[in-house]
Amino acid sequence: MSATRLEKQVEKLEAELKEKKAKMASEKRKERGGQLVALGIMIEMVFRRMGPAEKARVQGWAEQLDPRNKLRALAAFARLWQQHHGHK
Repeated sequence: MSATRLEKQVEKLEAELKEKKAKMASEKRKERGGQLVALGIMIEMVFRRMGPAEKARVQGWAEQLDPRNKLRALAAFARLWQQHHGHK
């Protein structure tokens, strides 16, 4: 086998490996995304049944998040508080 042919084969295998790694990473992100959605649904369900003090405590957990996700979480809690008070 010539060196050029072997190099091309190595390049092809490296490209395939890179593609498979990217696909695996994508599948892991998709799985994590699904888990986060399920967790969010669970938290919403439980949050709706909590008393005001419990809700405030759970909402305080958002303080530990980075600014972007903190804003997202606080917006979700605001939506849930509004729904609880009948203002959709």
